[in-house]
Amino acid sequence: MKTSYFEIDSDLGKIWCAYDYIDSEDEKKPLVIIAPGFERTARDSITLSSYFLLNGFRVLRFDSRNSCGLSVGCFEDYSLSSLTEDMD
Repeated sequence: MKTSYFEIDSDLGKIWCAYDYIDSEDEKKPLVIIAPGFERTARDSITLSSYFLLNGFRVLRFDSRNSCGLSVGCFEDYSLSSLTEDMD
């Protein structure tokens, strides 16, 4: 498994992401986006990501804003609305 890490700049702040793939020829494979669970980070979904990779998918994991992960924001400001805004 290979992973590329990057940040997405949005009007509301930076969102930390991890893109998992097997090899560089994977661009035609379907993409699965794994949203973090409450009080979880992108690192917590590595097992689920591995399952999808081994079954022919690419995976994008991210830490939502205001979460306990690597994205910007304060945990007290976390809401389901901010999570859905991050997925837009």
